[in-house]
Amino acid sequence: MINTGKFDVIERQQLDKLLEERDLTAAQIAASPSKMGKILGLDYVVLGSVAKVR
Repeated sequence: MINTGKFDVIERQQLDKLLEERDLTAAQIAASPSKMGKILGLDYVVLGSVAKVR
């Protein structure tokens, strides 16, 4: 996803900093990713993690 140039990908620490600036916590909006998208001006929110599988 990152290499396509079609998406802006941010790390969790950056997201937490953005939320902190708006006096919000991730826990407050975890139940509503669409609310997070509206607050941060995003069209889509994709949450996940990456793990190495052997």
